[in-house]
Amino acid sequence: FVDHPSNPRYPTQWFVRSDPYACASFAFMFDQEYQFQPEAVLNLTYRMIIADGALSRDTIESLVDLT
Repeated sequence: FVDHPSNPRYPTQWFVRSDPYACASFAFMFDQEYQFQPEAVLNLTYRMIIADGALSRDTIESLVDLT
């Protein structure tokens, strides 16, 4: 999971659990309210990288680059 630096509260906290079912989630409002005006637009940018097998450091860094 990769959080974009332009997201509110970067770096984002994560919510992860395994019971009663496994999940992982971006959670920038997990422990704090976030105030914004009605009809305001909230754009969030994240990248999820899923791989089958080991990746080299260079490959990981190229996939993480959000510029």
